[in-house]
Amino acid sequence: MRAGVSHSDYNTQTYNLQMAEQRKHQPGTQVCADWERGHAGFIALLEATPPERFEQELMLPWGDYGPLTLLIQRMIEHERGHCQEITGVA
Repeated sequence: MRAGVSHSDYNTQTYNLQMAEQRKHQPGTQVCADWERGHAGFIALLEATPPERFEQELMLPWGDYGPLTLLIQRMIEHERGHCQEITGVA
């Protein structure tokens, strides 16, 4: 592994708490709108990405290196976890 913070050291709970603190005074509708806007922007970037770039190594937000497909997978897992927390459905 290259220099950086490994996924096991990256604390998503700390990140979640920081984001919640920043948004605690915003109405839920604003938080949801921001979340949807973020998703739309990410999807637009993915759609504009040439297919060969999806498997090229890049530095991921938590410091590891891996393909774009790994970032997408981790984001899906992260959001699935939040959906389970909200709905209580596994």
